[in-house]
Order: sequence, then structure tokens, then C-alpha cells
Amino acid sequence: MTNKTSYFIDSIRIMPDRQLETNYISLKPNESKNHRTDMSGGGTDGAYVIEYRIGGFFRSKTFGYYSN
Repeated sequence: MTNKTSYFIDSIRIMPDRQLETNYISLKPNESKNHRTDMSGGGTDGAYVIEYRIGGFFRSKTFGYYSN
């Protein structure tokens, strides 16, 4: 992931993730990081979601669909 904003982005997580409670990352402006998630516990089908905090606001975005 790359933070292409001038804001610090905190509490980033991608779901589904078996390590949901502990698998958060943060990104400084213009910082890039590789991030691994374990999506094996996602059930039979559903949506991918990214959640994060930026500028003091919580954001959530659905960005895809999976089917097992």
C-alpha cells in the first residue's frame, strides 16, 4: 500500500482477516508498506473491505468480492 496523501493514515486493516484484532498498520505521507492478511477464515463468500482513520475521521470502503 502507498499513502499518496499529505495525511498520516492510521488503523488500516483489510477484512476478512483471521488476525482482525491485531493486524493493523499505519502509513506516513508518501510511505509504502507491504501488508499480508490471512483471508482463509472469510466464509463462503463476501466482500473485501478496507478500514482506516485519516484526518481524525474513520473511513470504510468495500472494494471487491470473493467466493470460496
